[in-house]
Amino acid sequence: MLGVLYMDPFERPGKAVQSAQFTLQGSKALEGGRQQVPKTTLVYALPVGMPGLPMSFAVTFMHEIGHAVHSLLSATSFQHLSGTRGAVDFVEFPSHLFEHYVLDRSGLPVQVRQPLQDWGTHPHRAAA
Repeated sequence: MLGVLYMDPFERPGKAVQSAQFTLQGSKALEGGRQQVPKTTLVYALPVGMPGLPMSFAVTFMHEIGHAVHSLLSATSFQHLSGTRGAVDFVEFPSHLFEHYVLDRSGLPVQVRQPLQDWGTHPHRAAA
């Protein structure tokens, strides 16, 4: 088992967190050559019942997925260096890379069944 991912994806009344990734248990080397299994959670406030996601939600979704993948694929000796527990530039690289899967028009057909309506007007696209 590579890791455990818990998800709380949808908005609901009283939910305070908009979007975040939380490491519950980092990877680390254990006695006998075993590895502690990382556990992480993703929390979003995705709209319920929409046929698709607005661009800003899609970008945020992939950003947080990048953090989760980073945490789940870490295989470190020390738990305090596992996943998103490191230098900011190193921690943010996977999440920003995953944003590009949404922002790159050539990657969209692989990900979506319906076109993103506001692709051309998203603030990230202005810089591209």
